[in-house]
Amino acid sequence: GGMAEGAGEAPGPEGPPGPPGWALVLVGGGEGSAPSESLSGSGEWDSDDEDWESEDMDSDLSSDLEGLGSGGEGRPPPPPAGVQFTSDASWREVLGDGPGGAGGPPSLTTSYHHFQVADALLCQEIGGRQEVVMASVGMITLYRLHSAGGATRAREVARHSLGFGPYSIARSPCGRVLAAGGDDGLLSLFWLGEGDAPGQEELHPLASMALGDLGRGHAADAMNNSLRFGTVAGRTRLLVANQDAHIYVFEVPEQEPPREASVPPDLTCRSLYAGALGQPGPAPRRVDLGRIPTHDGFYWEWHETSKTDVIGPLDCPVNCAVPSPDGRFIAAVGDSRRVSLLEQAPQEGGVYAVEGSKSLTFSAAAPKTFMGMDVVDPGCQYCAWNSDSTLLAVSSDSLRAVYVWQVASGALVAKYEEVNHRPCLALQFMPWDPQVLAWAEESSCVHLADVGSNSREAHQALHLPRNDGVPKAGYPAPQRPRRRITGLAVSPSGTLFVSTKEKLLSRGLLHQWTTETHRLFPESFQEAVKTIVAGAGPGCSSPGAGDASSGLDSLPEPLLHNIIHRSAFPLASWHTASRP
Repeated sequence: GGMAEGAGEAPGPEGPPGPPGWALVLVGGGEGSAPSESLSGSGEWDSDDEDWESEDMDSDLSSDLEGLGSGGEGRPPPPPAGVQFTSDASWREVLGDGPGGAGGPPSLTTSYHHFQVADALLCQEIGGRQEVVMASVGMITLYRLHSAGGATRAREVARHSLGFGPYSIARSPCGRVLAAGGDDGLLSLFWLGEGDAPGQEELHPLASMALGDLGRGHAADAMNNSLRFGTVAGRTRLLVANQDAHIYVFEVPEQEPPREASVPPDLTCRSLYAGALGQPGPAPRRVDLGRIPTHDGFYWEWHETSKTDVIGPLDCPVNCAVPSPDGRFIAAVGDSRRVSLLEQAPQEGGVYAVEGSKSLTFSAAAPKTFMGMDVVDPGCQYCAWNSDSTLLAVSSDSLRAVYVWQVASGALVAKYEEVNHRPCLALQFMPWDPQVLAWAEESSCVHLADVGSNSREAHQALHLPRNDGVPKAGYPAPQRPRRRITGLAVSPSGTLFVSTKEKLLSRGLLHQWTTETHRLFPESFQEAVKTIVAGAGPGCSSPGAGDASSGLDSLPEPLLHNIIHRSAFPLASWHTASRP
């Protein structure tokens, strides 16, 4: 979000003030003008100093690593042998099908339209097929991945123009609904359905609208900073975090609406109780959502009954809002140190109320300026839940840090500050291990860490390969286009994807145990496996000292391997364990 605007007053000695009058309000439409088609503010952060980097740029950051040791070029030292999260030794580029500009397969490119965003990539597995969605200048594209000649390739399935520069994209769990949002509060939703040709798929427009301007008075400030699907009020819905300090809630259609309909599908949500925190809420409000442009040049108008639930206002612009997987909470972060947890509670009549909120905070010395702007309060850009809703991770760009809380106790269980060189943005927990977190710096580096381990050794930094490029005019030869990270995604089948402006990269992760990956697991786990398989008991002096016939090796091999695999995760138990 816009850090320089609406940052509020500096926190006092007791921390930032509480949210002023949390409430759920209703918004609806009326007459209004169509959303602007101009790409206001959509230019990428493209100064010479920021868009190109030198081979020895990292050496200028050595002061950030004081006391951490040396890993060469001013970088953190590599993790000790045996402590790692990747199964591949290097990055691999995912190329598209078909010829590229030089006759080879094309690279998959993305874009970013604000220097504080990195939400142009997502990955899902639908029907056993691995798919990625990527956003570029005024475009959203769906690719289906497949293997070809030992490499991963991407076949374009569907694409659609947006008419604006996207800040964030999202896809429903069923895979049928895609959404993109960006500057000026613009939001577009699509349905992935059948195309005109047999076997072809297309993105069909569901609705487009302009959100925001709730209480701020300037529609230009109403940026849609992030979009997330999740369980809200008992079912899958879409949350849109907006710069106007509100979170907009929309329904997700279960089937494709008729394409010949003369009115847009009703995506409004009316299942939240307009009286949060156990106090009477304000009178329901209505704001002009503008007209809904169709791609034929005509406009659908919101009717007076078209109202949708909105959560807020928060005490600052909302940069990201994410429902917990178990449907109990909504986590919201913005331009302050405060992380808000809103608890959803079912009420009579099938509606839900936000009965209370819990605030998670962190203390860190804030820089005076960031990207040339004055910093009033260091903010948070993105947040992510782990798979069992017990941990919440938050990234802060101005502090170059990542923080992780245990939700039940509100305790800060992990923080990563010194290991980062640049602003931290995108982050995600591993689907198969609720304690392993991945996050990306603004460029050049991705981190993996076991947040359940107190050991600094349970961390791995993955530096992106250098870009090939022609030196920019007036710059010395060693300088090349910088590796600006536009998105990060982790597939359930164990692949880490990272998008940059120039390409899509992938790397295998340690997500299952096999005899081939056994050597990559922590030494304590390897020693335990020796003990178990050999049948050594507590009284044995060394692994293998027992009678092998009395051990688990008497079980069928597939069953034995499954037992070992299930014992391998979470990795935190082995990173902190002593050898048997």
